[in-house]
Amino acid sequence: MSYSPTLRHNLQTSIAWRGPLPINPLSAFGQSTGSPENILDWLEQQLGHKRKPASNATRVLQYAARLGKAQLKVSAASFALDTWGTAANLLQRRDDLLMWGWNGKSDKRLPALASDLAETEAIEGPLAPGTSERINLILCALNDGQVLPSHQIIIRDHPSAWPKAWHPLLGRLTIAQSQFSLTPTAGKNTALHSIQERLGGKDINTKPDESLMWWRAASDTAAADAVATLLAANGSRTATTAILCEDPVLASLLDDRLRQRGVPAVGSSIKSSSHPILQVLPLSIGLIWDPVDPAILLDMLTLPKSPFGSAADGLAKAVAEQPGIGGELWNKVVNGLKTDGKTKALDKIAQWLPVAGATREKPLPQKAIIERCGLVSRWAMGMAAFLSKSDFHDPLVSAFEQLANQSRVLSALAGATPALLTEAHLERLLTAAQEGGATLVEKVPEAGGPTLLRNLANLPDHCEWLIWLGTTGGQHAPSSWSVSEREALRSCGIAIESAELALTAERLAERAALCHLKGGLLAIELESHSDMDTHPLWVEASAGLPHDAWQPLELGLAGPPRDWPTPLAVHKLNLLVQPDPIWHVNPMSLHDIETSSYSEIETRLGCPLKWTFDYAARLNPSRVAGILSEFRLFGTIAHKVLEITFGGPTIPANAGEAEEMAITAFRGLLPTEAAPLALPSAARARQRLEAQFGHAAREFHDLLSRGGYRVVGFEVEPGGKLDGRDFNGRPDCILETGQGVKGIVDLKYAGKKYREWIENGTAVQLAVYAAAVAGDGNGGGLTNTAAAYFIIDSARIFTPASSPIIGSNDQIPGPSIADTWSRIATALSVTTTWLKTGEVPARPRQAPSDWPRGTELALRPNKRENAYELCIHCDHSVLCGKKAIE
Repeated sequence: MSYSPTLRHNLQTSIAWRGPLPINPLSAFGQSTGSPENILDWLEQQLGHKRKPASNATRVLQYAARLGKAQLKVSAASFALDTWGTAANLLQRRDDLLMWGWNGKSDKRLPALASDLAETEAIEGPLAPGTSERINLILCALNDGQVLPSHQIIIRDHPSAWPKAWHPLLGRLTIAQSQFSLTPTAGKNTALHSIQERLGGKDINTKPDESLMWWRAASDTAAADAVATLLAANGSRTATTAILCEDPVLASLLDDRLRQRGVPAVGSSIKSSSHPILQVLPLSIGLIWDPVDPAILLDMLTLPKSPFGSAADGLAKAVAEQPGIGGELWNKVVNGLKTDGKTKALDKIAQWLPVAGATREKPLPQKAIIERCGLVSRWAMGMAAFLSKSDFHDPLVSAFEQLANQSRVLSALAGATPALLTEAHLERLLTAAQEGGATLVEKVPEAGGPTLLRNLANLPDHCEWLIWLGTTGGQHAPSSWSVSEREALRSCGIAIESAELALTAERLAERAALCHLKGGLLAIELESHSDMDTHPLWVEASAGLPHDAWQPLELGLAGPPRDWPTPLAVHKLNLLVQPDPIWHVNPMSLHDIETSSYSEIETRLGCPLKWTFDYAARLNPSRVAGILSEFRLFGTIAHKVLEITFGGPTIPANAGEAEEMAITAFRGLLPTEAAPLALPSAARARQRLEAQFGHAAREFHDLLSRGGYRVVGFEVEPGGKLDGRDFNGRPDCILETGQGVKGIVDLKYAGKKYREWIENGTAVQLAVYAAAVAGDGNGGGLTNTAAAYFIIDSARIFTPASSPIIGSNDQIPGPSIADTWSRIATALSVTTTWLKTGEVPARPRQAPSDWPRGTELALRPNKRENAYELCIHCDHSVLCGKKAIE
């Protein structure tokens, strides 16, 4: 038995390879494939120079410190105005120059900007090594006598494509040329010709190679399903199939589909700075500004791990209803914490709130950013320590540690920039500090599965079949040096061609990969990527195909795609069966409730299924809170403005005073209950609302004067019974004359539909509240109870002519409020048999001809939304079948 005492390391590399490279399952021990970065890592490890890599943000920060000490000439103004952006740009240029032969010294022949780089190069100070410095350190180690183990490095492209800094090191290594290598000049036309030959050539009458298929998919999900089905039908070829997919989200979707069909997973990961834990940093910075942006505050409160702790849920509900800090609902939660003695929770709330005086109209001081970053860092490290006690491998531990590190980086970046930071400047620093993000989803590749590629140039030798899932990408940033600057650099022996040579090398590597593909190529264009740039190689390759060579992937468009390279199983789509409009419920579960309100009565009458979900099953919507829509916010704040103006201890003496009080009330409510309107971007809306509320207050005051009314109260519960049950609704506003005649006013921000409801006799809300206030559910007592809608944006009052609010100018012909209530009461008595039988109808899904008489009172159509009013804000439209599952 022979024995070799020496193990030779075989490494393959290419200047075109980037990112994580696929692992060849057939590789022998001691053989590996990697990018130039991987080669550097291997060399440093063999020589004992391995160190923790520094982030780009750290290097930019260190270089900015050097620039601050240098006597800059060309870039001085830019550096003073934008420290971070200038430092990042100059560092990239400096690294570029060093890679292509610059010695770091000044030369009159160099571009003017290079003089600043040379000046900075002479400044002492820490700077984590870039690629050129790492190469020099390895060369120094070899010159000092250190020896590398036996090795052979196979370069798949011509050495001339490699930057000049690499050449001395390549001369010290054992290098071999790959059979696939292509020079920048020779082979380009040959490679292109080979591709076009495979794809059918330039002659549109030439029949394409049968091993090529070209599909177009309207759905990412359909594309992933098709690929997974195809691989499941080709089990023997799975291990030699590569899937090129540059979209990590699509790759993750494909992984799920492969697992469903029993195909080994390709392995995928999604990294993003949008990780819920990492979002604490930008959200906390956003909370510095005063007044608060309620959307940012709500996002912070609803994070899975919120710094606000146990108080987050209650505060989130308060902000959702009254967007701001210090409103009635917010104070209710805070006071509850005080009562319960939860001082730690109160301290947390105070720590994370806006900094007084930090308005968006002026830049923030460094101190505010540094202090907030420190707060985030301490919280993150505390959470990491707490979680690691129970599970050191909890993925959230690393996310919290990364959050703490990003906070420290941002603090350092803020400290190295001008004393005052604008919102735009701060946004750039945040982006730099969050470089890389955290892993949201990570799936491990399984043995025997297809190989996932992010770059066509990385196609391994063992892969014979290629599925190109999404034919976009392959773009490169242009050179940062102008033509004249590059000419000046060449005159100094610095032929800086990084962008062009990198692009050329990658294109050649991609062509070589396709040319040596032994099996077939399946290209799938995605409609979802239509706004992205098509990969240049696919543009080049598909130009040789007939214009109608592609086939639609989805069934039903033009039939299924033809087989590639073996039969593709065809599956019909199994559509979900729509629920029956009549639900069969055990009558024993349908106990009637003892209380009533306007919304309960309307729901009972309009949709028994919604009533069952809301009141019998007590199904609640998701805990994820959302800020009120703009329209609802306007209505809520308008209601509060009129309540403060006319329901407080001081009643306006005249219309002018009412207008002033309304505007003052609106301005006072902005930071606590309408903070979105306090933001600079809402200036025009704020001005418009001030005018509308002031005008509405004048008209409301005049209405009270003309009718001889006084305000009994806003949101006053009348009590008593309605429909035989205790009534607990609260009318917006109750009026009363000196003679005891009452009136109901429902406040609406805007809408012409309320006029139509009065005309049609479907003003259910007015009728229910009028009946409750009159204390007579049979209709007789409603004769003397008037009702109206007060439309705030136009300051108009819509009231039935047959039972008008005294002094109103818009008296609309139609049924009286008493008649409307009589119809409602009758309908309620004859349409509730479902409570006893358990046959619960979803009436909005039934034909109107099948409705019991009186149902039309509650099921009013909304023309704009093309739906019934009752369905627009319903939380159960998917359950009942009214809305499709998305």
